[in-house]
Amino acid sequence: MIPAQTITPKTNLFIHLGFSGFFLWFWRVCVLKFQSKQPFVIGVLDVDDDARALEELVHAHAHLGYKYVCLNFDDNLQKNVQTNKVRMLVLPSTFHLNPEQTERVYRCFGSG
Repeated sequence: MIPAQTITPKTNLFIHLGFSGFFLWFWRVCVLKFQSKQPFVIGVLDVDDDARALEELVHAHAHLGYKYVCLNFDDNLQKNVQTNKVRMLVLPSTFHLNPEQTERVYRCFGSG
């Protein structure tokens, strides 16, 4: 009793590869549609050695989608954060010692 038509292992492999390839392609298309096209902007206040190392790292790996912006504590901090669309701030280690600066940064992101 031998069945008239059998699916050989090679045929099974090609069916599996076809389905896998289709699902990987479909997943890639869906992810690209919903993925953000704008870079993730990192704002750095009071540049020091660690901030320079971060800048070099961001520029060396530009394909990851990060953008590096240097900011200063001046009257236009909130405007600069909004203009550059900064999504994350890197602050100096002595930042917590000045409550005025802390409040200004919180206001920039609507948390104050």
